[in-house]
Amino acid sequence: MKNTMNETKVNELLAKQESMGVRQLVQSLPEETPSLAWRSQLNLRLMEVAERKQRLKVRKLRLMWSGSLATGIAAVTVIAVVLQPVGAVQPQRQHGANLAAQMVATHQESNVITSVSAADVNGRETSIEFVGFEPEALGLQRRLWC
Repeated sequence: MKNTMNETKVNELLAKQESMGVRQLVQSLPEETPSLAWRSQLNLRLMEVAERKQRLKVRKLRLMWSGSLATGIAAVTVIAVVLQPVGAVQPQRQHGANLAAQMVATHQESNVITSVSAADVNGRETSIEFVGFEPEALGLQRRLWC
């Protein structure tokens, strides 16, 4: 109903004398078809606009995913720190000759692991033999380790 009222008003306005003058002026204009060069320029411009929109879309997606990824990593890190197992073994600081002995043992174990990966596996090449370690044997004084 509203549409028919608008249509009748438009028809009345077009039927007025002023509208007839504009109609005749437009009809008297020569018919021009766009040249191929103009069409080509228009197509190039439209392609530039489309590429710009596509790049903007990609940037927005990249920003969204990188932000989400960073937030996720931060959340996992916070959860891992806050929810550590209650009975987790906390490394204790070792003092003195005990620390030196543990360092030597770790070094010997790493040598064995290296030799196992580089040579045939047999018992003689992979056995760990710990004779003992005294810091004084290397010329280290006891006070450095305590």
